[in-house]
Amino acid sequence: MMYVTSDENGDCNLSGFEGTDTFLCPDVRDSVIEYLSKQEEVSLPQINSWLRTPPKLTVVRINTYKCSKLEAQKRIEEHLEKANQTYIMKSLPKLDEVLILEKSREFHCQIVPEENEVVVDEACGLAVLRGADVFAPGILSMSPGVPIMSRVSVWSDLDKKCLRGSTGKYKGRKILVGNGVLRVTRDQVFRENVRGVGVFIDQRIFSCPSLDDTKFDGELMLQNLPSVLAVDYLDPQPRERILDMCAAPGGKTMHIASRLKNTGEIFALDKSTSKIGKIMVNAKNQGFTNIKAFAVDSVKTIKEEEGGSAAMLSDSSQSKNEFEEFYALPPFPRESFDRVLLDAPCSALGQRPQFFNKMKMKELRSFPRLQRNLFRTAVSHVKKGGVLVYSTCTLAWDENEGLAEWALQTFPCLRPCIIGDEGKNYRTFGHPLNEDLAEDCIAFFVSKFVKT
Repeated sequence: MMYVTSDENGDCNLSGFEGTDTFLCPDVRDSVIEYLSKQEEVSLPQINSWLRTPPKLTVVRINTYKCSKLEAQKRIEEHLEKANQTYIMKSLPKLDEVLILEKSREFHCQIVPEENEVVVDEACGLAVLRGADVFAPGILSMSPGVPIMSRVSVWSDLDKKCLRGSTGKYKGRKILVGNGVLRVTRDQVFRENVRGVGVFIDQRIFSCPSLDDTKFDGELMLQNLPSVLAVDYLDPQPRERILDMCAAPGGKTMHIASRLKNTGEIFALDKSTSKIGKIMVNAKNQGFTNIKAFAVDSVKTIKEEEGGSAAMLSDSSQSKNEFEEFYALPPFPRESFDRVLLDAPCSALGQRPQFFNKMKMKELRSFPRLQRNLFRTAVSHVKKGGVLVYSTCTLAWDENEGLAEWALQTFPCLRPCIIGDEGKNYRTFGHPLNEDLAEDCIAFFVSKFVKT
């Protein structure tokens, strides 16, 4: 990777990321080194390189409710062939709903930036590194007078200082993420606020496939492999009642719906109204009618009724409509879900790729309290004999193994459910020194409990 900074004369000097830490806070950096080194001794340069590189494998989860694996594979092959992209497609043992795309040639590519520039925000730049094109809303600035279909270089603003719509060449810190063909004009981006592809990327720093899952009619979704496995460990069964407590962006919710074969009920919760709206758009697109989504604080979703849920269940005087209404909206009676997924808000230290991580220790230390509060609520929601799965995408003991240990010490009603090959009820994913290509993924933690 390359990035540009401005010297005291305003000239841009091209240099590498080498020698710069991903984590701007030394204490956070040291905590990550300590956490990863408990698994296998690792150096800071190895961590930096790993976190700034996207996973080599692109994981596609098939919506098996809507299409077969063979049909999805054919559609992907046709899409890649049309885009002149060559990838090896593989299946995963025991995960028949997953296809993996692997580049047949060198993963890391050297490219020379085009003269005309487009600067994008950080989120857009990171998405390009994982295979996306540049969508117009992510564009911050572009060279004036450049006609559509011109070749441009795409740079990501590293410091959030590029003013949207600026005309001059951006001289702040920026990183080259690809070259491509401009598909929009300045007026379309900054005056008309068009959406859609702004730059079609045809030269990438990393050879991740350009696979826009929104173009496949809800038949597939791009997901990180550990996210798919979290639902696999949850093991939802048809006609069950499932709670997804922190559902956005909704990939796991859709996976649960697919596993249920559009039967039963899934309640998807999130604080953000806009995110809940997107979940329901995805549900409609993927053909699911068993998802109910609510914008709510998941910590406050236990209904405290006199007599409790058991009294409600045993009261034969309740009509069917009254019974269904009682359970249909949050807050919910205790122990009213067969399975609960808590993909908790976390410090997200294990996301890949990332440029610079601005997390500070005060913020890092704030997450375990929130996660424990959510977990307490999750335990109340799950029925006796039901399953609770907890997951994060971070590299912090207090949020991962520490929480799993706290849970077993705090709730005598929970027993560990063994997952993986090490006889534990939790599994970690992602490490800079892991040579298993199938585990070249974001950092992730998942743990499983059964309520007795």
